[in-house]
Amino acid sequence: MLEKFADYYDPARPMLDKITITPVDGAEPLAAAIEAGDIDYIGGNPVPSQVVDRFKANPDLVVDIKPGPGFQSIWLNPWRDYLKVTDFIKQLEELKSEKGFMVRLALAKALDRDLFIA
Repeated sequence: MLEKFADYYDPARPMLDKITITPVDGAEPLAAAIEAGDIDYIGGNPVPSQVVDRFKANPDLVVDIKPGPGFQSIWLNPWRDYLKVTDFIKQLEELKSEKGFMVRLALAKALDRDLFIA
């Protein structure tokens, strides 16, 4: 549960006193909870496609589907020998002699950062 911080600098915000996050596993339990009014909002993971039409057909529900921002990442295991750099506090020329640094540098140069950040 997330609760409003009483000493927040803007007393008019946030506009909710609390938010309770309730994980619901499965399409049918999720649909039943929404239809019963036990939950008010579905966020995070996509709504199971088999219940979207059911929600749209229900006049008591408002269905407004927005694409999420998504999350893309690349994970590297820095303890693998081919990525390992024991100490970054070295001169650049000395770092270039380490195999792990050169692999990391190659990966960094291969990625279009503007594409990921945009």
